[in-house]
Amino acid sequence: MPLVDLWSIKDPGPSKVRRSLRHVGIWATWPELLAAEPKLQRFMDEILSVEGTTYESCSDATWYGWNSDPRRGIKGRLARFIGHDSLPFHAAYRALYSSLKTCRHCLERDPREADIEWNIARRLKAQGIRPVETQVRTPGGIADIVTPTTVYEVKLALTRVSLFQAVGQVSLYAPELERPNRIIVGQWTPETDRLATRIRLLGIDVEAW
Repeated sequence: MPLVDLWSIKDPGPSKVRRSLRHVGIWATWPELLAAEPKLQRFMDEILSVEGTTYESCSDATWYGWNSDPRRGIKGRLARFIGHDSLPFHAAYRALYSSLKTCRHCLERDPREADIEWNIARRLKAQGIRPVETQVRTPGGIADIVTPTTVYEVKLALTRVSLFQAVGQVSLYAPELERPNRIIVGQWTPETDRLATRIRLLGIDVEAW
């Protein structure tokens, strides 16, 4: 859970908090929360079922809704069930989030990259592009974002090493997925300026996120 001054959190008021949990404070334990509202167990059951081995089952992606929609993530649904930013919500947040498995997928991939990927996919959908798929498996690996015409490879920073890696990835994935366009997206660096023009000569676009 992100660092927060628990003493500074103000209860939004009893009318916005689930009736059964209105008497519960921010320091409540999970057994105390469950005794007050047994339906919370379904959230814990879902938490314990998260595998944390792929992007689809990534612990943080499932919690925040990166792999679908923030409103459908466990955090979003918990907030609507209890009452967003209320004292019992933060108590349940702490208990549930700390029960998530360490995600093996995130140990291999910077979670900030997954956040960039989610935002790019959201932007593409806002432009009316459908379908927009993420973490698409191919015989050669996993393509970050795939639309009907384009394969996107997302990098946290467009360094020399990450650009060379991305060129190889999109060059492999695009023919496998039969997509004509290839785009590498990431944070611009001084190395990007020197290499982007040459990479575009290969028919691969390079864009800043």
